[in-house]
Amino acid sequence: MSRELALSKELENLKKLNASVDSLLASVQKVNTDVTASKKATDNSAALLEDWVQILNQTRFVSESLRNPEWKGTPEAETDDATDASLSRERQIEAELSAMEAENDRLATTLHSGPSPKRTPKRARH
Repeated sequence: MSRELALSKELENLKKLNASVDSLLASVQKVNTDVTASKKATDNSAALLEDWVQILNQTRFVSESLRNPEWKGTPEAETDDATDASLSRERQIEAELSAMEAENDRLATTLHSGPSPKRTPKRARH
């Protein structure tokens, strides 16, 4: 009888220990979830802070430039060069788009007017 009583007590202790371990695992999983959320929030905050620093730097530069009596603004030649480069790139993109549209139309015509493609049986995979 005492053996059964000892085994019964040990079983109770094991059940309590299992419950404690389950509780510990649940806590570890919650901590993992919380740490992941905290890391994400920290990463987002760091990105926002970096953006804010860039805004402040740009603001300081503009403010200093406006207060500088010797600053005459961007030379017109630089502005013209940038505009010309931008327009040239835009024309190039439009030409590429036109060529792609023409090729697309040609392929669509070929596809619709050509003979129907032959079907080849699919091979069995091993």
